[in-house]
Amino acid sequence: MTKDDVAEIRRLEKLLSEEKKKVAKLEAEKAQQARQYEADRKKWADFR
Repeated sequence: MTKDDVAEIRRLEKLLSEEKKKVAKLEAEKAQQARQYEADRKKWADFR
């Protein structure tokens, strides 16, 4: 492996790490929305 190969691998690993952070953030938002939906659904069920 050349120096360039190593640099490319590091660059790709950094990119992957950033993408994993984005995915984790989106999953957290999705979970929050699901919790909010359930809370709202229960609220409306009690209302009826």
